[in-house]
Amino acid sequence: MNKSFYIIILYFIINTVSAKVEIWQCDIFNREEFNIKYKIDTSIPQVFIKVNKEWTPYYYKDEYKKIVYSSKKQMIWWLNNRGKMFEAFDLEKKINLYYDTTSEGISYSIPCKL
Repeated sequence: MNKSFYIIILYFIINTVSAKVEIWQCDIFNREEFNIKYKIDTSIPQVFIKVNKEWTPYYYKDEYKKIVYSSKKQMIWWLNNRGKMFEAFDLEKKINLYYDTTSEGISYSIPCKL
């Protein structure tokens, strides 16, 4: 076999290991109900929300929003058109964070579970 074949296989393995999909249940009202479901796909990156038994994009990518994933920070987040983070999913702590774009601090956090 030639070198390029092995390089392609190695590239596929590395990308498969680093990308993941998680289904989260989040307790948006803090009542231990975990009634909102998200599907987080780091390979795209994109977050989907379950609506009427179907997965739909939580936010659509457009000129007003940019979605970013960092494997180092273990987070996926959105930036508004001014480059300010307004919402994030912390993949390590399993929380959904909302940011105040003026103060850039966390304004609300929602506990989640797998």
